[in-house]
Amino acid sequence: DHGTTYGQSYLVVRGDASCAYHADVLNKIESEIDKENLTLTCKGGGRIQVDPGTKSISIYGYSP
Repeated sequence: DHGTTYGQSYLVVRGDASCAYHADVLNKIESEIDKENLTLTCKGGGRIQVDPGTKSISIYGYSP
């Protein structure tokens, strides 16, 4: 048991070459989390371009 912490939030940036949109990444990782103790929110809505050759991620387009 790791205890319970309320009111803390963390910004996590995650890219996935198979995902074109922020929400696609979120949908893909939702199955990996403990849904009883964690809540995910997609803060972006733009596009993600991953370049494995240069190990870079470009985030662009519309994000509220």
